[in-house]
Amino acid sequence: MSARLIAHQILKQQHTKKTEVFLRAQLLPSADELAGSFMQELRTAMTYRNPVAGRFVRPAGTQPPFEQRLIRYRAKATDAEFISFSHDATKLLEAKMGGEPLATGGYVVFAEYDHLEESYLLVAVLSTKAQPSFDEKLNLISSITLDFEHLRFAGRVRYAGVATNEDGVVHFVSRRTEELSDYFRDFLGCEPVTDSTAQGRQLFTALSTYADKQGMKREDKESMMQQTYSYWHDCRKADRPMTLTGLANFL
Repeated sequence: MSARLIAHQILKQQHTKKTEVFLRAQLLPSADELAGSFMQELRTAMTYRNPVAGRFVRPAGTQPPFEQRLIRYRAKATDAEFISFSHDATKLLEAKMGGEPLATGGYVVFAEYDHLEESYLLVAVLSTKAQPSFDEKLNLISSITLDFEHLRFAGRVRYAGVATNEDGVVHFVSRRTEELSDYFRDFLGCEPVTDSTAQGRQLFTALSTYADKQGMKREDKESMMQQTYSYWHDCRKADRPMTLTGLANFL
């Protein structure tokens, strides 16, 4: 599933502005079972967090730094360019973290993958957690693992929508607290359009109103609403935005 995969690390403690970055020089193996399991965990964690649909902010027609670097990589789309892009993007994120005293570091993962005939880039910041385990002598120890359960920062870009910057080209998770600015969203250079749950509610309300005005029979209305729910569910499962054209074809 994953075409390219790489990870870097940013070290930073809360209440400081000092950062340190460690950049990996080569791609990680992406075709083995371990990489497949990792990608599945990462995609599941992001979907579970109900990402917000967005698009890139382009004031006066300019492109944000992250998007500029992404487009530069996509012009050649080689392994070397992907590594270079991930290095530049990690340094952009490091700068954003450095300007936020309460931010903490983590592992910065860049994964390019195909899903249902669409190509995506996923960027996520993973932290670690300690959990009980046993060693080879059956001693109880603290085992350090990646914390997918509490994923706080992630962004997914659908390549086909970048050029036109259509709604939903970016989906992101950025868990901002009152004390912490939304620096990850600033790093991506995107703005929210609407989250999938709100989008679904708006669609159901509009269709229900339409059915009532058209005097549809109860069973016909229920059938239409059930098919709409199936379309909404399939869109969320497939990591793609809902569109009126798509709904019309589905119905």
